[in-house]
Amino acid sequence: MNYWHNMANIYMPIKEKYIKEAKIKYYYLFKRSQNVLGILLRGMDYINRKPVGHPRQPNPEMVLSDVNEKNNKYKYKYIFLTTEDDNIREIFVNKLGDKLKAKK
Repeated sequence: MNYWHNMANIYMPIKEKYIKEAKIKYYYLFKRSQNVLGILLRGMDYINRKPVGHPRQPNPEMVLSDVNEKNNKYKYKYIFLTTEDDNIREIFVNKLGDKLKAKK
């Protein structure tokens, strides 16, 4: 892992302006909280065109079960979901309410 991290730092450095922009957006969404769980769930576009050799992701209900388990243990202030699937987003909004921050 360190090898790839070092390679990225040397050959793909992130410009300072993007780091600043990311920090501004993070503050806007989460204020000063460092206790945020991030979730990436691909939608039906990925599931239907699943590339050969890629693992199949769990369904939203399985992920929600894991989120609830982790949330009970770590007491997250926010849960951040990224998905392009409106149905998945709705499931999470209905179950997690105001704790959820969702991105299309």
